[in-house]
Amino acid sequence: MPEIDFFLNLLNLEHLPPLPEDPVKRADIESVLQNGYVALDNLLTEEDVQSLREEVDRMTGENPRTGRHMFEGRDTVRIYSLLNKSRKFDKCCLFDRVLALNEYFLMKGYTISATSTIQINPGEKPQLFHHDDGYTYLPRPRPPMGVAIMIAIDDFTAENGATLMVPGSHLWDSKRRPTMEEAVPMVGKAGTVFYFLGTTWHCGGSNMTNKPRRAATIQYCQPYIRAVENQFLAVDPRRLSEIPDDIVKMMGYGLQKPFIGYVDGLDPLKGARRMVDWLQQPLDMQPPAFATIDIIGIAHSPAQLHPIRPAVNMNPHISVPRQHSTPSFGGSSGAGSAGRGNSSIKMPRFFKRLFKFPQMDFEMAIWEMTSLLIAPKKVFKSMYYHVKTKNTWHRPDPSFTYLLSFFLLLTALAWGLAYSPSFGSIFRLSILFVFVHFIGTSLFISTIAYFIVGRIFGPNGAAASLTGLSRGSRMPRRGAAQGLFAQPGEKEHIEFGYCFDVSNRAFFPLYLHLYVIQFLLLPLLTRNPPNFLTTFLGNTLYLSALLYYTYITFLGYNALPFLHNTELLLLPILVLSILWLVSLIAGWNVITQGRGVEGLFWGV
Repeated sequence: MPEIDFFLNLLNLEHLPPLPEDPVKRADIESVLQNGYVALDNLLTEEDVQSLREEVDRMTGENPRTGRHMFEGRDTVRIYSLLNKSRKFDKCCLFDRVLALNEYFLMKGYTISATSTIQINPGEKPQLFHHDDGYTYLPRPRPPMGVAIMIAIDDFTAENGATLMVPGSHLWDSKRRPTMEEAVPMVGKAGTVFYFLGTTWHCGGSNMTNKPRRAATIQYCQPYIRAVENQFLAVDPRRLSEIPDDIVKMMGYGLQKPFIGYVDGLDPLKGARRMVDWLQQPLDMQPPAFATIDIIGIAHSPAQLHPIRPAVNMNPHISVPRQHSTPSFGGSSGAGSAGRGNSSIKMPRFFKRLFKFPQMDFEMAIWEMTSLLIAPKKVFKSMYYHVKTKNTWHRPDPSFTYLLSFFLLLTALAWGLAYSPSFGSIFRLSILFVFVHFIGTSLFISTIAYFIVGRIFGPNGAAASLTGLSRGSRMPRRGAAQGLFAQPGEKEHIEFGYCFDVSNRAFFPLYLHLYVIQFLLLPLLTRNPPNFLTTFLGNTLYLSALLYYTYITFLGYNALPFLHNTELLLLPILVLSILWLVSLIAGWNVITQGRGVEGLFWGV
């Protein structure tokens, strides 16, 4: 294999300790450095595996709940917070070979980030590609912010949903996205443990068999990274005495040097035990040494806390403060919001970031523009990663809009200097190109799409009947009360921001055709008298622009997994092709006779 230093340099891991002398540990680390993962065989005995199967079946029950959204898996059963529900999985947190890898790739004091079981049932589709520490938003390649293990409780095969890993993807930059052709199924016998970095792209496979595939996963993270699962609330502190001390420390009940994580000046484990005792006392009997949060969620200093009187009708033994929730856009959000209507609607993040140029990703915008010309599917495939990390399909980054507006301004300057060289004409042309043609058209089309696409292509839409889908819809109806700027966070809702994203992206190829290529070819296309060649070139140019706009619009909505039969959005291609053919037969030139150019300059 290549020199280890090569991988260390790519991952910025020059600070890591030297490789261990132990040949097994050394081989494990080298495999992870090269591939991003390693398979660890025979870490569990057959008795251990059978015990885990029985425990998973016990916790799953007869009628388990499946995933709530596409990422969890509609035909996948997940059980979270294993440390609170079973002692059978304690051993899975303490494999010697896993801890040896952790000591190499993570800093001392690393913590458990999440624990869960994953049962992929027959018929489940492949999961979205992701990497586990994508939520840190740090540029790649970089050191991992966490690691994870996938424990095969059943045999892992390519047919039953084995985890798909993308070898070497931990070395990729932030732009590259994996494809199914690059993924490798992690095949192994029950009891095999797959260790992988948080920067390695992977996903759950599809289960094409008639039996479920059971597994458990333990995730670890750097001590300075917030855990995915809040262990302090996920695990009852009264159970800490049942859990091995090493795991308790990895849950966060331990001090990180020099004194990070203390509780009232104490070791956090002592603080947890004291809190268990205090929870059995009335709230106003707790000593004033602890800062407390009152019923509206405002922290107070110790001097303000003595005494604290319980709220009326509050349980005198255990009380949990409640914070006011943010009013929803579709109605009230509690007693305090009644009658306020939509007065608390906040501006979308897209508008908040309009003037925050340092936060804009213009490099990503350039990549999108390039991909829209050579591989437009990539633009919308990247949305899967975005929805996983941001919980919204819409990218609230105006960099694409700014960049295309800048190009339109340059184009307006070129058209004005060539055909109407006056300041007033160039200024009016700039306003027309940017605010009417681009932003105005995009807002108009995205508004129409926002209100009708879900009704037509959603599970309860008119197009759903073509596939016999159930009429029990998860697609929300769009009403005036909800407004255009719905609250993000529902991955199966069509967001107005996403509709605007699609319209913006679809406009870019149209811009190149009608604003750039037409400008360069206009002397040829407007030759008088027109002939078949000029008619063919001009009509084909407009056909290509509209076909590109239609196709990219289709790709945008086809990328949403909860929409069905979006191929119907391609029907305008047939209509446009027929009109193009008829125009050639009739000798009708869309530019000269159809006044295509005059249409671009209407009002100027």
